[in-house]
Amino acid sequence: MPANVDHPCFPQPTSIDAKLWRFMSIPKFLSLATSKTLHFTRLDRLRDTFEGTLPNPNLTNNRERYAAQFQDHPNIDVDELILKLEQVRANTRSKSFVNCWHINAHESAAMWDLYGGGQTAVAIQTTYRKLISAAPSGIYSGMVRYIDFENEWLNEDNLFYPIMHKRRSFEHEREVRLVAINLGDNLGVMEGVSYYGEGAHVSIDPNTLIEKVYVSPESPNWEYDALTQTFKELGITAPIQQSSLYERALR
Repeated sequence: MPANVDHPCFPQPTSIDAKLWRFMSIPKFLSLATSKTLHFTRLDRLRDTFEGTLPNPNLTNNRERYAAQFQDHPNIDVDELILKLEQVRANTRSKSFVNCWHINAHESAAMWDLYGGGQTAVAIQTTYRKLISAAPSGIYSGMVRYIDFENEWLNEDNLFYPIMHKRRSFEHEREVRLVAINLGDNLGVMEGVSYYGEGAHVSIDPNTLIEKVYVSPESPNWEYDALTQTFKELGITAPIQQSSLYERALR
């Protein structure tokens, strides 16, 4: 069954056939192809330390806010409540795992530079339909929203909201995100999902997922030829082509 796309915290692309890209080094691609898994990174291990956190307006004067909200419930200790909520949010960050894609109708030079890793790199091109079809049913999928963490309030009604919001400084990523939650005690166990300390492996069929593979525009011809042969040996049926991003313009 496909990924879960019906959750209110996971906005969907305007077209299910929107193009998606994932830029990676060749060793990472070969790992995906041979293991037939997607790598998910634990949320609190991502480079952006704001991942999964609340913006400043949510944290400013929160004691006064909660005190007003629960003024008719004298048995609720507001300070204890705030502490528990902070613990829950921190625990959620350590139990959430994400796999990230770039949504764009066109190849992105910026994404090659940021995530391609130079000459020895490839880009997987797929569609949103193919991505959610390849992922297990327990995985959630949607588009990341970007907000001003200094001035904008974020809904706190669901723990998924912080996972699916990032600072506006990252808007260039145009991210589509797959999310897996490891609740522990067998509650978060899903078929095809294997968790380890700082990540998770999610089983996929590469031929269901991949529509096309682009070799880095800076890769030498021999590398393209070697990858083409490797694809055949691995049973990858998707076409492979050299990126034409930096081909000489016609005069």
